[in-house]
Amino acid sequence: MDYDKPFQDISQQVEVLQNKGLIILDPVLAENILMTVSYYDLVNGYKEVFIKNKVYIKNTSIEDLFAFWYLDKRVQALTIKYSLIIETIFKQKLSYVIAKNIGVDEKIYLDPKYYKKKAGGLLFNNLKIDIMRLLSVKHSKAPTKYYIKSHNHVPPWILLKNASFGISINMFKFLSTKDKAEVANLLIQSDAVLVYEKIELIISFLEGLRKFRNYAAHNLKFITCQPGFKLPGKSMYRLYPKYVIRKYSGDISKKDKGSINGLYGLILMMIIFTEGTPLAQTIIEDYSAEILLGGNIQEGIDMKDLLKKYCNCLRLPEDVLRRFEIIKSIFR
Repeated sequence: MDYDKPFQDISQQVEVLQNKGLIILDPVLAENILMTVSYYDLVNGYKEVFIKNKVYIKNTSIEDLFAFWYLDKRVQALTIKYSLIIETIFKQKLSYVIAKNIGVDEKIYLDPKYYKKKAGGLLFNNLKIDIMRLLSVKHSKAPTKYYIKSHNHVPPWILLKNASFGISINMFKFLSTKDKAEVANLLIQSDAVLVYEKIELIISFLEGLRKFRNYAAHNLKFITCQPGFKLPGKSMYRLYPKYVIRKYSGDISKKDKGSINGLYGLILMMIIFTEGTPLAQTIIEDYSAEILLGGNIQEGIDMKDLLKKYCNCLRLPEDVLRRFEIIKSIFR
Protein backbone atom coordinates (compact mmCIF):
# COMPACT_ATOMS: atom_id res chain seq x y z
CA MET A 1 0.00 0.00 0.00
CA ASP A 2 1.18 3.53 -0.79
CA TYR A 3 0.79 5.43 2.48
CA ASP A 4 0.01 9.14 2.24
CA LYS A 5 2.10 9.67 5.40
CA PRO A 6 5.12 7.36 4.91
CA PHE A 7 7.99 7.13 7.37
CA GLN A 8 10.74 9.71 6.89
CA ASP A 9 14.00 9.62 8.77
CA ILE A 10 15.22 12.69 10.63
CA SER A 11 17.46 13.97 7.83
CA GLN A 12 14.53 13.76 5.41
CA GLN A 13 12.32 15.67 7.84
CA VAL A 14 14.95 18.42 8.06
CA GLU A 15 15.07 18.60 4.26
CA VAL A 16 11.26 18.91 4.05
CA LEU A 17 11.34 21.83 6.48
CA GLN A 18 14.10 23.56 4.56
CA ASN A 19 12.07 23.17 1.37
CA LYS A 20 9.20 24.90 3.16
CA GLY A 21 11.40 27.91 3.84
CA LEU A 22 12.36 27.20 7.46
CA ILE A 23 15.80 28.54 8.34
CA ILE A 24 18.07 25.70 9.53
CA LEU A 25 21.69 26.74 9.97
CA ASP A 26 22.66 23.76 12.11
CA PRO A 27 21.21 20.47 10.76
CA VAL A 28 22.49 18.49 13.75
CA LEU A 29 20.67 20.84 16.16
CA ALA A 30 17.55 20.58 13.99
CA GLU A 31 17.68 16.77 14.11
CA ASN A 32 18.07 16.81 17.90
CA ILE A 33 15.10 19.18 18.22
CA LEU A 34 12.92 16.96 16.03
CA MET A 35 13.90 13.89 18.04
CA THR A 36 13.00 15.78 21.24
CA VAL A 37 9.71 17.40 20.27
CA SER A 38 8.52 15.44 17.17
CA TYR A 39 7.83 16.79 13.73
CA TYR A 40 4.07 16.74 14.24
CA ASP A 41 4.08 18.78 17.47
CA LEU A 42 6.63 21.31 16.24
CA VAL A 43 5.28 21.81 12.72
CA ASN A 44 1.57 20.96 12.74
CA GLY A 45 1.14 22.21 16.29
CA TYR A 46 2.07 25.78 15.40
CA LYS A 47 1.38 26.05 11.68
CA GLU A 48 -1.25 28.76 12.27
CA VAL A 49 1.46 30.94 13.78
CA PHE A 50 4.41 30.39 11.45
CA ILE A 51 3.12 29.07 8.12
CA LYS A 52 1.29 31.00 5.42
CA ASN A 53 0.33 29.52 2.06
CA LYS A 54 2.09 26.27 3.02
CA VAL A 55 5.51 27.91 3.50
CA TYR A 56 7.15 29.45 6.54
CA ILE A 57 6.90 33.17 7.14
CA LYS A 58 10.12 34.91 6.16
CA ASN A 59 12.99 34.71 8.68
CA THR A 60 11.40 31.90 10.72
CA SER A 61 14.00 29.52 12.13
CA ILE A 62 13.74 26.13 13.79
CA GLU A 63 15.04 27.81 16.95
CA ASP A 64 11.93 30.07 16.82
CA LEU A 65 9.69 27.02 16.69
CA PHE A 66 11.52 25.37 19.56
CA ALA A 67 11.38 28.53 21.72
CA PHE A 68 7.66 28.88 20.99
CA TRP A 69 7.06 25.22 21.88
CA TYR A 70 8.99 25.65 25.14
CA LEU A 71 6.97 28.75 26.07
CA ASP A 72 3.76 26.87 25.31
CA LYS A 73 4.80 23.94 27.51
CA ARG A 74 5.69 26.26 30.40
CA VAL A 75 2.28 27.95 30.28
CA GLN A 76 0.59 24.55 30.03
CA ALA A 77 2.53 23.28 33.05
CA LEU A 78 1.53 26.38 35.02
CA THR A 79 -2.12 25.89 34.07
CA ILE A 80 -2.02 22.22 35.11
CA LYS A 81 -0.39 23.15 38.43
CA TYR A 82 -3.01 25.72 39.34
CA SER A 83 -5.90 23.63 38.03
CA LEU A 84 -4.90 20.93 40.53
CA ILE A 85 -4.86 23.52 43.32
CA ILE A 86 -8.26 24.87 42.26
CA GLU A 87 -9.64 21.32 42.17
CA THR A 88 -8.43 20.81 45.75
CA ILE A 89 -10.03 24.09 46.90
CA PHE A 90 -13.31 23.20 45.19
CA LYS A 91 -13.44 19.67 46.63
CA GLN A 92 -12.58 20.94 50.12
CA LYS A 93 -15.45 23.45 50.18
CA LEU A 94 -17.88 21.07 48.47
CA SER A 95 -17.15 18.26 50.96
CA TYR A 96 -17.33 20.72 53.88
CA VAL A 97 -20.90 21.74 53.02
CA ILE A 98 -21.99 18.14 52.28
CA ALA A 99 -20.58 16.92 55.62
CA LYS A 100 -22.06 19.83 57.59
CA ASN A 101 -25.50 19.89 56.03
CA ILE A 102 -26.11 16.26 55.04
CA GLY A 103 -23.73 13.97 56.93
CA VAL A 104 -20.40 12.16 57.04
CA ASP A 105 -21.69 8.65 56.28
CA GLU A 106 -21.78 7.75 52.57
CA LYS A 107 -25.07 5.86 53.11
CA ILE A 108 -26.57 9.19 54.21
CA TYR A 109 -24.86 11.84 52.08
CA LEU A 110 -25.36 9.82 48.89
CA ASP A 111 -29.10 9.36 49.50
CA PRO A 112 -30.87 10.74 46.39
CA LYS A 113 -33.43 12.57 48.54
CA TYR A 114 -30.79 15.22 49.33
CA TYR A 115 -30.12 15.99 45.67
CA LYS A 116 -31.94 17.11 42.57
CA LYS A 117 -33.01 14.19 40.38
CA LYS A 118 -31.81 15.85 37.20
CA ALA A 119 -29.22 18.50 36.32
CA GLY A 120 -29.11 19.44 32.66
CA GLY A 121 -29.08 16.16 30.78
CA LEU A 122 -27.68 14.21 33.75
CA LEU A 123 -29.51 11.96 36.21
CA PHE A 124 -28.33 11.73 39.81
CA ASN A 125 -28.81 7.95 39.86
CA ASN A 126 -26.31 7.62 37.00
CA LEU A 127 -23.81 9.81 38.85
CA LYS A 128 -24.31 7.71 41.98
CA ILE A 129 -23.36 4.57 40.04
CA ASP A 130 -20.00 6.19 39.19
CA ILE A 131 -19.51 7.26 42.81
CA MET A 132 -20.39 3.83 44.22
CA ARG A 133 -17.67 2.35 42.03
CA LEU A 134 -15.19 4.48 44.01
CA LEU A 135 -16.55 2.89 47.19
CA SER A 136 -16.13 -0.72 46.11
CA VAL A 137 -13.21 -2.61 47.62
CA LYS A 138 -12.23 -3.86 44.19
CA HIS A 139 -11.96 -0.43 42.56
CA SER A 140 -11.29 1.93 45.48
CA LYS A 141 -7.91 3.59 46.02
CA ALA A 142 -6.16 5.18 48.98
CA PRO A 143 -7.33 6.89 51.11
CA THR A 144 -10.89 5.67 50.37
CA LYS A 145 -9.82 2.00 50.50
CA TYR A 146 -8.23 2.52 53.91
CA TYR A 147 -11.46 4.03 55.28
CA ILE A 148 -13.55 1.19 53.84
CA LYS A 149 -11.36 -1.36 55.62
CA SER A 150 -10.59 0.53 58.84
CA HIS A 151 -13.57 2.78 59.61
CA ASN A 152 -17.34 2.46 59.72
CA HIS A 153 -17.93 5.22 57.15
CA VAL A 154 -16.20 7.17 54.37
CA PRO A 155 -16.53 10.95 54.91
CA PRO A 156 -17.12 13.11 51.81
CA TRP A 157 -13.73 14.79 52.13
CA ILE A 158 -12.12 11.36 51.79
CA LEU A 159 -14.34 10.12 48.97
CA LEU A 160 -13.77 13.27 46.89
CA LYS A 161 -10.01 12.76 47.04
CA ASN A 162 -10.52 9.79 44.72
CA ALA A 163 -13.35 11.29 42.68
CA SER A 164 -12.47 12.79 39.32
CA PHE A 165 -12.79 16.50 38.74
CA GLY A 166 -15.77 15.80 36.46
CA ILE A 167 -17.61 13.71 39.08
CA SER A 168 -17.04 16.42 41.70
CA ILE A 169 -18.37 19.15 39.39
CA ASN A 170 -21.45 17.05 38.65
CA MET A 171 -22.01 16.46 42.36
CA PHE A 172 -22.08 20.24 42.84
CA LYS A 173 -24.64 20.57 40.04
CA PHE A 174 -27.00 18.11 41.79
CA LEU A 175 -26.87 19.79 45.22
CA SER A 176 -30.03 21.34 46.58
CA THR A 177 -30.40 25.05 45.89
CA LYS A 178 -29.56 25.88 49.53
CA ASP A 179 -26.42 23.72 49.67
CA LYS A 180 -25.25 24.85 46.24
CA ALA A 181 -25.61 28.48 47.32
CA GLU A 182 -23.51 27.83 50.43
CA VAL A 183 -20.70 26.26 48.40
CA ALA A 184 -20.90 29.13 45.91
CA ASN A 185 -20.55 31.73 48.66
CA LEU A 186 -17.51 29.94 50.03
CA LEU A 187 -15.85 29.84 46.60
CA ILE A 188 -16.73 33.40 45.57
CA GLN A 189 -16.76 35.63 48.62
CA SER A 190 -17.58 38.89 46.85
CA ASP A 191 -21.03 40.47 47.25
CA ALA A 192 -20.71 42.12 43.83
CA VAL A 193 -22.61 39.25 42.16
CA LEU A 194 -25.77 37.41 43.18
CA VAL A 195 -25.75 33.78 44.28
CA TYR A 196 -27.27 32.44 41.06
CA GLU A 197 -24.58 34.33 39.12
CA LYS A 198 -21.88 32.78 41.31
CA ILE A 199 -23.23 29.30 40.56
CA GLU A 200 -23.24 30.00 36.82
CA LEU A 201 -19.67 31.34 37.04
CA ILE A 202 -18.43 28.37 39.06
CA ILE A 203 -19.84 25.71 36.73
CA SER A 204 -18.61 27.47 33.57
CA PHE A 205 -15.17 28.08 35.08
CA LEU A 206 -14.62 24.58 36.43
CA GLU A 207 -15.79 22.90 33.21
CA GLY A 208 -13.53 25.18 31.17
CA LEU A 209 -10.55 24.62 33.46
CA ARG A 210 -11.04 20.84 33.34
CA LYS A 211 -11.08 20.89 29.54
CA PHE A 212 -8.03 23.17 29.30
CA ARG A 213 -6.16 20.84 31.64
CA ASN A 214 -7.10 17.80 29.56
CA TYR A 215 -5.75 19.50 26.43
CA ALA A 216 -2.46 20.20 28.18
CA ALA A 217 -2.16 16.82 29.93
CA HIS A 218 -2.83 14.83 26.75
CA ASN A 219 -0.48 16.91 24.60
CA LEU A 220 -3.31 18.24 22.44
CA LYS A 221 -3.17 21.54 20.61
CA PHE A 222 -3.23 23.99 23.52
CA ILE A 223 -2.80 27.27 21.65
CA THR A 224 -5.93 26.72 19.56
CA CYS A 225 -7.88 25.05 22.36
CA GLN A 226 -11.52 26.12 22.23
CA PRO A 227 -13.01 24.13 25.12
CA GLY A 228 -16.50 25.53 24.62
CA PHE A 229 -17.08 27.23 27.97
CA LYS A 230 -18.61 30.67 28.36
CA LEU A 231 -17.93 32.79 31.42
CA PRO A 232 -20.66 35.43 32.00
CA GLY A 233 -18.89 38.68 31.12
CA LYS A 234 -21.21 40.97 33.09
CA SER A 235 -20.66 38.99 36.29
CA MET A 236 -16.90 38.87 35.70
CA TYR A 237 -16.86 42.64 35.12
CA ARG A 238 -18.42 43.30 38.55
CA LEU A 239 -15.83 41.14 40.32
CA TYR A 240 -12.92 43.28 39.15
CA PRO A 241 -11.99 46.98 39.00
CA LYS A 242 -12.10 48.96 35.75
CA TYR A 243 -9.62 48.09 33.00
CA VAL A 244 -9.20 44.46 34.09
CA ILE A 245 -12.13 43.84 31.77
CA ARG A 246 -12.88 46.63 29.30
CA LYS A 247 -16.27 48.02 28.35
CA TYR A 248 -17.20 50.13 25.34
CA SER A 249 -20.62 51.73 24.90
CA GLY A 250 -21.91 49.90 27.96
CA ASP A 251 -20.91 46.41 26.83
CA ILE A 252 -17.83 44.22 27.24
CA SER A 253 -15.47 44.92 24.34
CA LYS A 254 -15.41 42.32 21.56
CA LYS A 255 -11.76 41.44 22.22
CA ASP A 256 -12.33 41.06 25.96
CA LYS A 257 -15.31 38.79 25.36
CA GLY A 258 -12.91 36.48 23.54
CA SER A 259 -10.29 36.84 26.28
CA ILE A 260 -12.78 36.04 29.06
CA ASN A 261 -13.68 32.78 27.33
CA GLY A 262 -10.04 31.75 27.08
CA LEU A 263 -7.06 31.39 29.36
CA TYR A 264 -7.39 34.98 30.62
CA GLY A 265 -10.86 34.30 32.01
CA LEU A 266 -9.64 31.14 33.70
CA ILE A 267 -6.77 33.02 35.34
CA LEU A 268 -9.17 35.69 36.62
CA MET A 269 -11.39 33.01 38.15
CA MET A 270 -8.41 31.20 39.70
CA ILE A 271 -7.57 34.44 41.49
CA ILE A 272 -11.17 34.79 42.74
CA PHE A 273 -11.12 31.21 44.08
CA THR A 274 -7.89 31.86 46.00
CA GLU A 275 -8.86 35.27 47.39
CA GLY A 276 -7.73 35.72 50.97
CA THR A 277 -4.72 33.41 50.57
CA PRO A 278 -1.16 34.03 49.33
CA LEU A 279 -2.04 31.99 46.23
CA ALA A 280 -3.90 34.89 44.62
CA GLN A 281 -0.69 36.92 44.38
CA THR A 282 1.35 33.88 43.36
CA ILE A 283 -0.93 33.11 40.41
CA ILE A 284 -0.55 36.64 39.08
CA GLU A 285 3.22 36.65 39.58
CA ASP A 286 3.72 33.24 37.95
CA TYR A 287 1.69 34.00 34.83
CA SER A 288 3.24 37.47 34.60
CA ALA A 289 6.73 35.94 34.68
CA GLU A 290 5.92 33.46 31.91
CA ILE A 291 4.31 36.07 29.67
CA LEU A 292 7.06 38.61 30.32
CA LEU A 293 10.07 36.31 30.01
CA GLY A 294 8.75 33.31 28.12
CA GLY A 295 11.47 31.07 29.48
CA ASN A 296 14.02 32.28 26.92
CA ILE A 297 15.79 29.06 25.98
CA GLN A 298 17.95 30.27 23.09
CA GLU A 299 20.13 33.36 22.69
CA GLY A 300 19.35 35.52 19.70
CA ILE A 301 15.63 34.66 19.65
CA ASP A 302 13.22 37.60 19.46
CA MET A 303 11.10 36.56 22.45
CA LYS A 304 9.13 39.81 22.33
CA ASP A 305 7.74 38.89 18.93
CA LEU A 306 7.11 35.26 19.93
CA LEU A 307 5.35 36.35 23.13
CA LYS A 308 3.11 38.68 21.14
CA LYS A 309 2.21 35.82 18.79
CA TYR A 310 1.57 33.51 21.72
CA CYS A 311 -0.69 35.93 23.57
CA ASN A 312 -2.65 36.47 20.36
CA CYS A 313 -3.14 32.70 19.93
CA LEU A 314 -4.50 32.33 23.46
CA ARG A 315 -6.60 35.50 23.15
CA LEU A 316 -4.77 37.15 26.05
CA PRO A 317 -5.20 40.96 26.09
CA GLU A 318 -2.29 42.85 24.53
CA ASP A 319 -1.85 44.77 27.81
CA VAL A 320 -2.31 41.69 30.00
CA LEU A 321 0.74 42.53 32.16
CA ARG A 322 -0.66 45.96 32.97
CA ARG A 323 -3.97 44.38 33.90
CA PHE A 324 -2.20 41.90 36.17
CA GLU A 325 -0.56 44.85 37.96
CA ILE A 326 -4.02 46.34 38.60
CA ILE A 327 -5.20 43.00 40.01
CA LYS A 328 -2.13 42.72 42.25
CA SER A 329 -2.95 46.06 43.81
CA ILE A 330 -6.34 44.79 45.09
CA PHE A 331 -5.33 41.24 46.06
CA ARG A 332 -2.53 42.13 48.45
